[in-house]
Amino acid sequence: MGVQMNIWMTILGFISLSIVTSIVTHFWIRYHLKNKAANLPPQSHITRDHTTSESHQNNHS
Repeated sequence: MGVQMNIWMTILGFISLSIVTSIVTHFWIRYHLKNKAANLPPQSHITRDHTTSESHQNNHS
């Protein structure tokens, strides 16, 4: 029973490690995306040429 318990503890240890790594990565990405978004200048999506229907038609004709 000792060997079987050792195998299960190893499996559970790796599962725990993967969960912790996933959580840390999730929060690390969120933190850096928020920082990047906060440092970007505000952009207006209305004034861009490629959002107008006229330029859209010109590009695809």
